[in-house]
Amino acid sequence: MPALCRDAATGMPHPDTVTLEQGEERLAGCGGAPIALLAGGEWIVEDIGGGGIIDSSHVTLAVDRSGRVAGRGGCNRYFGPLTITGEGIAFGLIGATMMACGEALMAQERRFFDALAAVARFDLDPTGALLLIGADGRVLVRARRG
Repeated sequence: MPALCRDAATGMPHPDTVTLEQGEERLAGCGGAPIALLAGGEWIVEDIGGGGIIDSSHVTLAVDRSGRVAGRGGCNRYFGPLTITGEGIAFGLIGATMMACGEALMAQERRFFDALAAVARFDLDPTGALLLIGADGRVLVRARRG
């Protein structure tokens, strides 16, 4: 059944809650690939590390089912690999175009790329916002579907 489910052992979100019934026995768990929660559209970044973002800087994140990520860092377009395991998520080495922007925008973009490199897991909050979370449990990036 389509209902967000968090794995009891790891906290990893999955797109479905599943129930297996055999006679009187009933087992519940999670189903579906976690990447399905991320893929299919663009996420608009609202916050980086609790510091917000520069107005109108348009920082985005798009994930495809093959494990690639791409978007806008606020100044440059970026791309790279994404790995999801049963325990977490990791962004690989991010490549980006080489446009120059104002100092504040470039600093924000660097904070965003650094945050992606530090992500250890993800979740969705009750409002549907994507939370990219570091190993220490801090929310590094908050984004919403565009």
